[in-house]
Amino acid sequence: MKYLFSAILALCFSVSAIAQNYVLINGDGSKYSELCIAATVSEQALSALARKHIVYPSEVGEITCNGLLIKEFANKYQSNPSATGKSQKVFALINANGTKETKLCIAAATSNEEFSKVKSELFGKDRRTVQDISCNDLRIASFAKKHGNVEFHI
Repeated sequence: MKYLFSAILALCFSVSAIAQNYVLINGDGSKYSELCIAATVSEQALSALARKHIVYPSEVGEITCNGLLIKEFANKYQSNPSATGKSQKVFALINANGTKETKLCIAAATSNEEFSKVKSELFGKDRRTVQDISCNDLRIASFAKKHGNVEFHI
């Protein structure tokens, strides 16, 4: 009986650790972050909000939410209307101007691995140029850390 109780207790703790609830907060006040949050509710909520903000379906697929593509973000943070867990700021990034610098900024905010890959593809070994890139008026390191990659390094 003692072992059964211990097993049930261990199971309860492991489930609660996996099933964390998040309260998603629009971290940058943008319509794109709103779309990220709507995506966690349902496809219908996302579509309705995209129509309201006049964001085309082709654009929605390119939105990066806290370093994840919008669909991956939605799967990770499926909405729970009664969520009272820890808050999670949401930052949406989109390559609006299509430049290689913007692509690098998004990669920097996503992960160090993605940054290294994109940096090699687009800039080779030109470290000086990369350090001088500005992302939304922030140095690339500050931008990456602000948008979720707290362990960013060039």
